[in-house]
Amino acid sequence: MGPTPAARRGERGALAGGEALPLGFLLLVVAILVITNGWAVLDARLAASAASREATRTAVEAPADPRHAGIVAGQAALTSFGYGRGDSEVIIDAPDGFGRCAPVIASVTQVIPAVRVPWIGGIGEVTVTAHHREVVDPFRNGVPEGSC
Repeated sequence: MGPTPAARRGERGALAGGEALPLGFLLLVVAILVITNGWAVLDARLAASAASREATRTAVEAPADPRHAGIVAGQAALTSFGYGRGDSEVIIDAPDGFGRCAPVIASVTQVIPAVRVPWIGGIGEVTVTAHHREVVDPFRNGVPEGSC
């Protein structure tokens, strides 16, 4: 003989907390977005750092028009990383001019979306900046005398 109809209608064996599954899924999606966006900022920082290093090195070694050569090299480096589509800026600064022993500083600024959501696009902005400083070779030919 089986259970009585009154016993079958009780709540014994029922699973409570079924509403926690959508909440858990929502938390998982939010966690994945945070991790992905954190990685995007790190990737943009690495790209900006590499571009500033390349821009400075090219400006220091350029035979003519070092400022333009450095900017072009920095933009090319950003493009190779998948950035630099108008949302970046490369600045070459030589406070003492481009003479021997003169410091050359490259600053790269890259703007990326704060949150990237599929089918919606980017929401907000995060600005990533990197700087690199290098000194022109004191024994280099073809550049004016500096303060060595």
